[in-house]
Amino acid sequence: MARLRKSNLDLVLATLASGEAMSQSALVAATGLSAAAVSGLVAELSGQGRVEVREGVANGRRARLVSRSAGVRVFGAGIDIGRTHVRVVVGDQHGGIRAESYSEIPGRETPTLALDIVSAGVDKAVSDAGMSRNELAVISVATVSSLDPVSGAVRSGPAGSMWTDFPLVERLESATGLPVRLQNDANLGALALGLALGSERGILFIKVGTGIGAGLVVDGRLFTGNVGTVGEIGHLALDPSLAVTCECGRRGCLETRSSSEAVRRSFSTALDRELTMAEAVEFARGESPVALAVLDEAGTFLGKALGWIAQTINPAAIYLEGPFVSGDGPYLGAVRAAFKQSVWPAIFSSTVLDASPLEPRTVAVGALVSGLAAVSP
Repeated sequence: MARLRKSNLDLVLATLASGEAMSQSALVAATGLSAAAVSGLVAELSGQGRVEVREGVANGRRARLVSRSAGVRVFGAGIDIGRTHVRVVVGDQHGGIRAESYSEIPGRETPTLALDIVSAGVDKAVSDAGMSRNELAVISVATVSSLDPVSGAVRSGPAGSMWTDFPLVERLESATGLPVRLQNDANLGALALGLALGSERGILFIKVGTGIGAGLVVDGRLFTGNVGTVGEIGHLALDPSLAVTCECGRRGCLETRSSSEAVRRSFSTALDRELTMAEAVEFARGESPVALAVLDEAGTFLGKALGWIAQTINPAAIYLEGPFVSGDGPYLGAVRAAFKQSVWPAIFSSTVLDASPLEPRTVAVGALVSGLAAVSP
């Protein structure tokens, strides 16, 4: 009972994260909780000094308006850098987003030119938020790669990654004049979902991109394991009989079958022409027999893997994010079907398996919140 109440308290706080005041009736609608439950939760949070309640007007009627306590609001930028894209969000330590920007990184770009795209993305988001760079406390960057915690250089990443051995922290600090933090993207996505949804029984976040990575957050804390490699599920060698060799040197790795890059390659082979990721996503939307077959195979392989993982750690929820992931799309449908076949009925019926509710900004929001948590008073 205590866990459920804490989860509901966190849900109310997350719903108020933007900093805007909401009426209690609006909170009821947004959270799905009963009016009596919301009233009790608001009273408890008000007593703790975590929310402020005042009389006001909503929809032309008198109402009790609830907002997060003013306190000190600290702003920063969270950046999700993939192999082919940059997404920037500007917001506060509660995850409230003021503005965001999105840019593509052409495959021909060098690290220096790509860094210019990142810096320009920060400038656009800051401008759209009506702010200046000097109002930001930190820039927090999420990458798909493993990182050198001392130098801030990208230690390793997907084959051909332009960032490998590039001093990203140093160069981005020089370009922006702001402190920069660098972390793994899947871990940050898990943190964002833990903040937004509560995580007492565990949330597993799956980033389906060039590779496949996972982040696990339990009770608001990231679980990283002995040497920080929890979530490297893309390199589970699930079918060593496969001919494709993974960048890690083994065969049968999950990401060679189920990653967005694997899907793009399969589409390109089937159509006998090289597709960009954007073109591959557009082709998938057409739901041709070829697209459906490729997405079904990729999703099925991932669904089996997630089933085996769920049998082991039994998380309350598994959320996916990626170019081909959508709540009612064929890829996620295949994941769900294979997951159901791979777990006990009790696990299937009690585990949420869905697209991230924060998609496509899950990772960027996680970067924002994590970066500001390290510098907020």
